Amino acid sequence: LPPFPPQDSELGERPIKQRGSARIVFLSRIARMKNLGFAIESLMKVDGKVEFDIYGPIEDGAYWGECQHLIGLLPGNIRASYCGTVPPDHVPKIFSRYHLFLFPTRGENFGHVILEALNAGCPVLTSDQTPWSDLTSRKVGWNLPLSRPELFHMALDELISMDEPAFDE
Repeated sequence: LPPFPPQDSELGERPIKQRGSARIVFLSRIARMKNLGFAIESLMKVDGKVEFDIYGPIEDGAYWGECQHLIGLLPGNIRASYCGTVPPDHVPKIFSRYHLFLFPTRGENFGHVILEALNAGCPVLTSDQTPWSDLTSRKVGWNLPLSRPELFHMALDELISMDEPAFDE
């Protein structure tokens, strides 16, 4: 694991958060357990302009095919791109370039990738299937039940509607 927190030289320049838009990242293995399909579906009804970048090794080709189909159904205000794999030492820099790490995993024992995102200053929207809780009260993201997809939509809309001062808080 890289040192925590990352050194400033390991971080990229975080984009300014403008109301009505957001840069969102998914960084994990492309496997059913990590739930990329749910993440894509969560973006389908959001308002505003979203850049959604996907990083990680494709471990389940059939599942990736399902995700590609969902990507093709995204509305014009959502731009989704697969960006390949990331060497571990580049992970902090990747996270620092985004306003949100969208990770609706079906289960994590710990979720080191969540720690990496938070240490890089990237808020997290994850499921309640991780040991990471109280993200909202700590003002670092959301941990929500997968059985309530509408809550994911609401959290995404909240993020997208934020301006820089609200995001910084």
